[in-house]
Amino acid sequence: MLMVWLLVLFAIILAGFFAVTMLRRYIRSDDSDIGGETFTLGDLRSMLQRGQITQEEYDRLREQIISTVRKPTEKPDKPPESLRPTDPPQV
Repeated sequence: MLMVWLLVLFAIILAGFFAVTMLRRYIRSDDSDIGGETFTLGDLRSMLQRGQITQEEYDRLREQIISTVRKPTEKPDKPPESLRPTDPPQV
């Protein structure tokens, strides 16, 4: 009877491992076809050197890439009202 439960436990662990592996593969899958073509700065530089894009196009696309990277990391100029320190009460 113990052997049966060990086999059941082993089957559950194996199924869990398989499920986690498939989930990780799905999460890490290439999503580049969802949003169209994406370029790195190196790709743009290569295209510029090969003459596939002009300097103006390179500059414009470079700024677009940089701005999308900066957006999540930019800090606001001033904190929200709820986080600003208040002056101590004057006595």
